[in-house]
Amino acid sequence: MNVGLVELLNQTMGISIQSPKKVTRLAMVSSSQENEFYSGLSQRLLFFILLCSTAFTLIATALQLYFEYREDVTKVDENLSFIERSYAPALTRSLYEVDEKQVELQLSGALQLEDIVYLEVIEVIAGEEYKLTAGDNQVPDIFYEVIPLINDEMSDRPYSVGTLKVGATRDGINQRLWSKALR
Repeated sequence: MNVGLVELLNQTMGISIQSPKKVTRLAMVSSSQENEFYSGLSQRLLFFILLCSTAFTLIATALQLYFEYREDVTKVDENLSFIERSYAPALTRSLYEVDEKQVELQLSGALQLEDIVYLEVIEVIAGEEYKLTAGDNQVPDIFYEVIPLINDEMSDRPYSVGTLKVGATRDGINQRLWSKALR
């Protein structure tokens, strides 16, 4: 369009006509501003999605490891209860019958249970203490449970023939958790 004609129309009719070069340049400016806006928005949205998914993944992993830890601790408790229910009466009988070989076999059998690392039978005869042991009591993170060996089958009145000291460890639980966490 002729520049003079554009000015005449602008003055007489109040119509604002711009040259095509100016319109294109304005459209480009507004288009680049929109791109910056959408680009910034998409970056923030992407960051938020990544942040949320990472947080959910960490929370889910932590919960799974916690429940597996509780399950393993429950297994150790069940093994200790099993020793008290099954091995303690047999050990009591073997101590009453003074069968040292049978006591050693029972101790080595109980030592095969998961996370049980040490067993000690303490018998007091005529004021002297006798011990039979199996396993290793120098294991890290060891804890003990003492089970009285009460003879209530061989006489009218129950009496103690000794004690069974059971050592279990959480070290195996921790190792299993680390291997699961790193998978």
